[in-house]
Amino acid sequence: MYRLWILSALVACGGKATETSEDTGSTTEAVCGSMDGFVSGVVTDRNDLIKPSATVSATSDGVEEDADLDGTGAFELNLEGGKTWMLTAEADGCVPGVRVVEVETCGEYHEDFELDCG
Repeated sequence: MYRLWILSALVACGGKATETSEDTGSTTEAVCGSMDGFVSGVVTDRNDLIKPSATVSATSDGVEEDADLDGTGAFELNLEGGKTWMLTAEADGCVPGVRVVEVETCGEYHEDFELDCG
């Protein structure tokens, strides 16, 4: 059977999109809650040792965001979607790790860093 889905425009102040089936008239909503994307990961060294004192930051267009790391070396960042972000992980005695991530609205990304520590 012919099925046509119409996707309404993304509402900027809530990241909500709706789909309506022309056949049944039913509506499905998808909500991410913001215009941000979500980046998470873990910072370790080449021996898989966790680096709990590491720092992770993200920069894009002159804006810098710092991640909150927990005692397990894990980090989380909420970054503005529709932008390219440069992520940098640093720890004492280690070569910084760098990743470039194109973050989309409501996107979820996992970026682990394995630092070269001397």
